Amino acid sequence: MLYPSYSSYKSHPSYKSYSQNGRVLPAFAPISFYALMTPISRFRKFFSIKWGRFLFLAGLAAAFAPSPCLRAQMTSDTTGKTIKIGPFVTANWRSDDFKGTAFRQWTDAADAFTFTWKTVAGDQIGSIGVEFGSPYLQNAAWQGKRIAEIAPDCSMSTKAAWSPGNGGWFYWSIYGWTHGAYTNWGSAKAPKGHDNEFYIVFFTQMTPKAILAQKGCVAIGSVEADGMTFDCYKTIREHQSQWLAVCRTNTWNPAPSVKLRKIFDYWCSQGLDANQYVVSLFWALEGFGGSAGRVNLTNICIPNLMLDSDAGKSAQQR
Repeated sequence: MLYPSYSSYKSHPSYKSYSQNGRVLPAFAPISFYALMTPISRFRKFFSIKWGRFLFLAGLAAAFAPSPCLRAQMTSDTTGKTIKIGPFVTANWRSDDFKGTAFRQWTDAADAFTFTWKTVAGDQIGSIGVEFGSPYLQNAAWQGKRIAEIAPDCSMSTKAAWSPGNGGWFYWSIYGWTHGAYTNWGSAKAPKGHDNEFYIVFFTQMTPKAILAQKGCVAIGSVEADGMTFDCYKTIREHQSQWLAVCRTNTWNPAPSVKLRKIFDYWCSQGLDANQYVVSLFWALEGFGGSAGRVNLTNICIPNLMLDSDAGKSAQQR
């Protein structure tokens, strides 16, 4: 708020007030009346002058003081690298045949995230979330929980706003990986890989027919969770298997949250090993060739899936 100058006060009759934006400020009496004032009046006038100066200076200080809203500074990136944000990470995976652009922006508290993408060819995933690790992974900072150890009420939530681009296929989902004792990468089994990729998809233009057209993909029934019906699919591969639960009704904001255990339990009933460790959880947008758009996330909540003995090492639970 800006206050009027001293000269504007002098242009008003004595003992009148100047009002701006609902704030009433005392006016100054002209000098010609000063000698006629009583001592009390002079005191009141002197007080008004001092008070007016105080308000004027306070207004200037407030105008130039840093706004509390500016504390959440935004950081951006256009590369495909993975970046740590405290206990969180943001990633932009890209396939070998990827062509296109991507722009990520986030707050230093990881409570807001924006991903703008244009995939001309190939595939890319923009995401924000947490990596937990497993006891079988080398240099794992934290040890995650096995699927069987996830609490029934364990949930994820966020608030998403989407701006469409030029169409194309994409997945808006909860995304992550599980890991077991050994993973077959190439010709040898070694404890250094992730072996189950999973998606809980809330919005996609891909039809069940298009999903099943992917090599090796089979339908494995459906499951009800959080008032939504998910059609489930699995693709068993030598190096990594893929598990999908696709919401029948597209939504950007599954409310109020999504409980993970029920969907994992259903996948386990169809062959997923419940002794696998959940080593990452992300909110993610995967854009396939020909897709473009922008998604903005706020109120990001990722559950803490570390073992209880490691719970003091991080603050993923928001």
